[in-house]
Amino acid sequence: MKRLLLLFGVSLILLALYMDRQVPEHVVLHRARVVVISSLMNVIHTLMYIGETFFNYEYYHWLKFDFPIQPVMDNGDVKARNDVIADTPVRIYTPYSKTESSISPGILFFHGGGFCCLSIEGFYHDIAMDLANRTGSIVISVDYRLAPEYPHPVGLNDCFAVTKYVYEHSNQYGIDQNRLYISGDSSGGNFAAVINDMLAEKHSINLAGVILVYPTLQMATFDLPSCHTESFGPLTRTLMAKFLTTYFNVSSTKYHQAVLEGRHVCRSDRSIEIFSKYLKDKVSMSEECDVELSQKMAAVLDKTASPLFNDDVSGLSRTLILLAKADVLRDEGILYYERLKEKGVDVQLKIYDSAPHGFFSDGLCPTQYNMAMDEIVVFVNQSSS
Repeated sequence: MKRLLLLFGVSLILLALYMDRQVPEHVVLHRARVVVISSLMNVIHTLMYIGETFFNYEYYHWLKFDFPIQPVMDNGDVKARNDVIADTPVRIYTPYSKTESSISPGILFFHGGGFCCLSIEGFYHDIAMDLANRTGSIVISVDYRLAPEYPHPVGLNDCFAVTKYVYEHSNQYGIDQNRLYISGDSSGGNFAAVINDMLAEKHSINLAGVILVYPTLQMATFDLPSCHTESFGPLTRTLMAKFLTTYFNVSSTKYHQAVLEGRHVCRSDRSIEIFSKYLKDKVSMSEECDVELSQKMAAVLDKTASPLFNDDVSGLSRTLILLAKADVLRDEGILYYERLKEKGVDVQLKIYDSAPHGFFSDGLCPTQYNMAMDEIVVFVNQSSS
């Protein structure tokens, strides 16, 4: 037993030393934490590979986990309660500073997790609690349905239905309709960006603001420069491709490599335009195409999956984009910012040096997390004053 424990300990040390070389040099702040998380994720990636290769065990089963469920509780500053809005479970966070007769800013929050994992009751509970406390807003965290059991666009539609209901019944929740925001990180940021457009286009609704934290904004390629230079730890380009197959409920075991190589997008007038106009020819289209796969995943070129490819962004609400420098999603976030700015949208961009994907958590990168929270507070106060 002692030998096994010794072997396990030595293995972890060697793995950490290996991962330290994989983490980009510009990740300086909280590097040890990032290396540890990267090491753990590398173990999970290895288990995924073994499961898929030898046991036909789809990778996402390894990710159907969450941090321990946080019971509904008060922390002295914010009270939380569970509810259901538009047939979707939510958790509502209300600052104690709010009185019954007053109306407050409201923030709808859509959690990340690659469209297929995590929840409002575990990892994201403390984040939502902190968001409500710092901004003085009522935060509604949405427990949308997850892929692959509920593929695109089910989770998106859940979040849209909740948003529209809260907007139309804002007084019911003590929220000022003119100070309603939507927000999300990673895949949740994808939902927020898409819903921003859906509200403007279909309902002529402009929100007080949209907050996007390292959002997923396009699904046509995994070859933007940051996909290669920043592929490590919490999110790699390989894992991105797996998340995409899960979101569209196609077999990761069968199609992962094809998606990673860009064979899920066939050459057409539309796809050629997208790579030229929206991706700025930063990547080349694959010369090969899996026709069957491209038909299954045709929506990756649609703005409901890839808001970067939205032909008309001129009517979008004011937007704050927070990106991590050491993140595979960095470059598409920059492209989205440039497009919105070019079309006259009120948009702000902040890129956090030394930050990896997932930094929006006090447990991983507290320095950058607090800086991002400060940016959000300023953004909310700017339109709430």
